[in-house]
Amino acid sequence: MVIEVDSLEVLPFSAVTDEDVAASGEADPEALRDRAAHAGPIREDTLVHRVEFHVV
Repeated sequence: MVIEVDSLEVLPFSAVTDEDVAASGEADPEALRDRAAHAGPIREDTLVHRVEFHVV
């Protein structure tokens, strides 16, 4: 499988939208925060990456 990145953004966790949460497959923002916290706690001002891609 090959993917192509459509966009890449760095943003604070507080800017994560409901659409982002749905696209991640998580049930709610706290579940996404828990999954993303593998490298340490995720606060509202923690920078995260929003990556949009498609399969080519």
